[in-house]
Formats: sequence, structure tokens, C-alpha cells
Amino acid sequence: ASVDIAFVKILEIALEMRGLCDNLDVAVDEGLLEKKGDQLRFSHDRIQEAAYNTLPADERCLFHHVCGMALVSYSTSESDDNILLATLNQINLGGPAAVQDTSQSS
Repeated sequence: ASVDIAFVKILEIALEMRGLCDNLDVAVDEGLLEKKGDQLRFSHDRIQEAAYNTLPADERCLFHHVCGMALVSYSTSESDDNILLATLNQINLGGPAAVQDTSQSS
């Protein structure tokens, strides 16, 4: 899987993560990511898997949810359906675990 660099820039703004693109450039320099034209992708699926699994599952769900919610304003103002689909995908990946209060037991 790959991601458009333009989308990463939108995500950097939406999440207020200054320097995200710069950090990804370092990952390219280190060989963890490959840059082909306007796309970034992991240089190996095991690197992607390891990076994804550095966060515990509950934190991953919350991060997906936060990303999706941060992109909502962009997905409604842009005419690019890919942003809308990415927004919905992030919210779906967050799933119910991202919004459930774990302090309330049944």
C-alpha cells in the first residue's frame, strides 16, 4: 500500500503535526520508506507491520479515530473523493473501541 504525499501534507495540517513530512523524509533516507513519484510506501511489509504494532491496539484505535475526525473538515471542503474515503476508513478503523468508556463495566 502507498500514500500520496499530498495526502500526508493534508494530514500534517489536520493533525497539527508539524514536521511530519520532514520525519518521513528521514525514514526515506534510512531506507524504511520508498518515495516513488508522488507516493510513499514502506520498503518492506515487515517494516510496515512493525511500525503499526508499536502502538497497543487500544491506542491504535484511538489514533485512527483522531485522524479520521481531524480529516472530516477537509473531506467536506475538498472535491477529492479519496479524502472522504480515507476519512471514513480511519473512523472505521478506530471502531467502537475508540469511543467507548472503558471505565464503565457492564
